[in-house]
Amino acid sequence: MNGDGEGDNPNKRGDEAQDDEERAKIEAMRAKLESGIFGVTVGDSEEGESAEYGEGADEEDNQDDWGESPFPSVTIPSTLPNTLSAKASTHLWSRPLVPSSGPPPKDFKIQPGQILLAKPEYFTSRYKKSRSPMGMGSVDNLLQKYGLTTPLPQELGPDRIADLLPVLLVVEVGIFSTTALLLNRRTGYLLGDLQQGDGAAGNAGSGSVGDSSSGSTSSGLGSMDAFMIQPLWFGGTSGGAGMSMVHLAGERVKGAKKLTGDGVWYGGDLGKANDVVNKARDAQRVEGEEPVSGFSFKFFVQTTKFLPLVLEKEVTSGLWLVADVGRDVIFKGRDRAGAKRAKPLWKEVLELADDEGWNEIVKELYEEEYGAEN
Repeated sequence: MNGDGEGDNPNKRGDEAQDDEERAKIEAMRAKLESGIFGVTVGDSEEGESAEYGEGADEEDNQDDWGESPFPSVTIPSTLPNTLSAKASTHLWSRPLVPSSGPPPKDFKIQPGQILLAKPEYFTSRYKKSRSPMGMGSVDNLLQKYGLTTPLPQELGPDRIADLLPVLLVVEVGIFSTTALLLNRRTGYLLGDLQQGDGAAGNAGSGSVGDSSSGSTSSGLGSMDAFMIQPLWFGGTSGGAGMSMVHLAGERVKGAKKLTGDGVWYGGDLGKANDVVNKARDAQRVEGEEPVSGFSFKFFVQTTKFLPLVLEKEVTSGLWLVADVGRDVIFKGRDRAGAKRAKPLWKEVLELADDEGWNEIVKELYEEEYGAEN
């Protein structure tokens, strides 16, 4: 007993140790974000679940617990507002740009704003392919590029597999490389978890925090108060300091680049983005401007990069389906509603395309579900 007459509380000591451990994890995350050394090999699904799973686990365990994630689990409350209406939207659509099999059209070329959807045959154990397309190395190397450790086993079920099949948004096509962002991998963090001072760079110019090429000035994470409850997404395994930003705020964000005709933009000044959201929240929006909120933005750490012509060859070889999609497909909330799992992004894009060949790919993955309906 101490001098105040109180006993030493082992539960309190345990709570303090847990808090210290949590703070250490967040600080390590911020350090990696600042340095660009964000070495993640385990991908997370849209619901923040790890893509690594243990052998010998039964089907129920694989459905609900895939092993420990390198990030703390953070759940967004289901009561948070969403910028997208629950009713049908004119921006909820998909248009296929390549056929389900065979080469793409002769006039096809990779453009910013396009969506790439992985073909299941290269990412699941069912097909047992030994090499990736065009002899580009082993399937293991292909999987690791998208944060997966092994081919996805059928025991996971079609929805979980569809959650983990890579879906990419092309954001830049240059002479020396093509850059894309994984749309369906969460790190398990909210941006507010990184708010521990102004140590990290805060400029999202040309998509990347701290990228001076945009001409916008750097600001700290202190300028991100409008985005504290927004999830941080894992954009890929290609390194690089800072974050990338995709949004619906348009030219109101200085330095942003337009990706799609219906209003998806990439990059720009993070401080300006924060101001735009705060003004909209405080009813200072200019008449005629489209309303925005923190949910009109998505933030990514790291990217997915391709060397010149590599992505084009992968599309030609059948690794990817390619589509144009409406902006609501990208920004639609997909959090679990109770016991009900939200429709995976991969599945929704293919179904919205309403293409016979693409529908067959979905039916093959979901064969038991479609068989029961028929």
